[in-house]
Amino acid sequence: MESTRHQHLYLLAISFVVAAASAGAAEHPSEETRRAWQQWQAMLHDRAEARQKTKVVLVLNEQSVDSSVGVDFRFNPAKKHEANPVLIPGMPHEIDGLQISWPSVGVWDPIEKRLRYYYNGREALQYDSRVHPQSVGFERWLGRLWRHCYAESTDGITWEKPRLSQVTLGGLDTNAIKTDYEAQGDGVGWNNFCSLQAVWINPTPSGSEERFCALGTEIGSDGKGNRTFAKFHKTLYYSPDGKRWKRQYVVADFSNPNGSPAPDTIDMNAVIFDPDDPDPDRRCKVYGQTDKPEEGRRGYGVVTGPDLKSIRRDNRRLVLVRDPAVENQIHWATVKKLDNGYFVAMHDSSKWDEAAQPVTPKGDLRLAIGSDGLDFSQFHPKEPVVARSANKGMWDHNWLVTGDIVETEDAVWFFYHGAPVYFRPWPQAAPGAEYRMRATNVYPLCLGLAILPRDRFAFATPIQGRSGTIVSKPIVWHEKATLWLNADVPGGATLGAEVIDRQDTVVASGQLTTDSWKTVYRRASLSRPLMAGEYRIRVTVSGSARLYAFAVTEPRS
Repeated sequence: MESTRHQHLYLLAISFVVAAASAGAAEHPSEETRRAWQQWQAMLHDRAEARQKTKVVLVLNEQSVDSSVGVDFRFNPAKKHEANPVLIPGMPHEIDGLQISWPSVGVWDPIEKRLRYYYNGREALQYDSRVHPQSVGFERWLGRLWRHCYAESTDGITWEKPRLSQVTLGGLDTNAIKTDYEAQGDGVGWNNFCSLQAVWINPTPSGSEERFCALGTEIGSDGKGNRTFAKFHKTLYYSPDGKRWKRQYVVADFSNPNGSPAPDTIDMNAVIFDPDDPDPDRRCKVYGQTDKPEEGRRGYGVVTGPDLKSIRRDNRRLVLVRDPAVENQIHWATVKKLDNGYFVAMHDSSKWDEAAQPVTPKGDLRLAIGSDGLDFSQFHPKEPVVARSANKGMWDHNWLVTGDIVETEDAVWFFYHGAPVYFRPWPQAAPGAEYRMRATNVYPLCLGLAILPRDRFAFATPIQGRSGTIVSKPIVWHEKATLWLNADVPGGATLGAEVIDRQDTVVASGQLTTDSWKTVYRRASLSRPLMAGEYRIRVTVSGSARLYAFAVTEPRS
């Protein structure tokens, strides 16, 4: 059944090529584009089959294994890239001259082989009062609005900001996006404001105009440019190229006549289609920030449905709630389902001095991992996956905010926003006006990248370099299956593996070979072939050896 479902998606997606080929000349794809789409769909089918025939077990903590003796479980933080920050604000006169801000989201385009990244940019001066005299009525937001911007990269390190011919600033073209919905507004304040907070490649487009999907946030204006949640929509958008976006339909309406967010609001920013979920009503999962779930603090939640049109708001549940010993609130987060089947959530853990005025938050980035997308474990809650720089004055010393998670063939990339030790309100508050710390006040904001090798979120290692054992939970084994271990075995350390049955009887022993899979896994050569059944893997480590994960793969068809 699983294979049939993936084949069905594959055939639907392939139909896009046929539909596009039979369309008018304006939409007729080149032979090169058609081949690229076919290659991409074949890749999707291949990856779906690979997931079906692969079982990965992460070694996260004591709860993630059946038993352990003589080992410590330690968190493995991501490594910041030496080229950080990888994306910086533009020149003072440009549309992102102050901030590369959140929400931001990245999507890898396998056709053009580039990473498309969407972020909120903000410039130093948005409105000329001689051109917009009506802006006097919304001093609170003057110069404090974001424009949704676009950048692209082939390696996640070197970026281009292409001019899109959609938004001009000071008579110059910019890399800002203006959806067809925004084009209907007057461009002043929050009038017809829209920010694309989730972007993905459409696996089943009905035409070339539906190649990309996005979930846009639409917020209302009170007529003077001030923000009001009397209109607050999460809306589906389509795009043929990831740059030009057209409005489709409202997915969720959180509007509230009193101007505040509705009590059941979830600020949706991540969409996961999960055909592997056994419950059809949970095969579309939409995540987002929840407003004040407990003790007046933000959290992160999920709503589900059989598809995006049928998301049920009444089944909202919290998946991340603050730990008072660690943070004041979970400010922003995102979720990705990785190829290994696990759901990974990254969130910025905000901490501040309640008595300080103005309140100045600090924050590191932390991880939570789950197997079903509903229950997550903050498996090392006090350990950051990306920590603030210890060097005062550095671009990411003070506050880190979640960007996005992008999976590559052999690693996971964590993009994040960082601010230095100082904050500068821009523009200055009017004389006598109360100063309020807002995201729009943080300057400068840059985008950084931290990288973690595939499936290396945590590891087990011998206590004090002696010897210890880790036993996996039961794994279903198929005939001709292959055992892989994600491990580090430096000089002087050792690692050995055994396969045991339910009675703890050793049925095969294994030694690491030089054969690799996904770069970081090494094949364990077993002393004899095994029959299909349920087994556990017992690994013995000594010295400074590290075990990150087990994997069992079946032969591919």
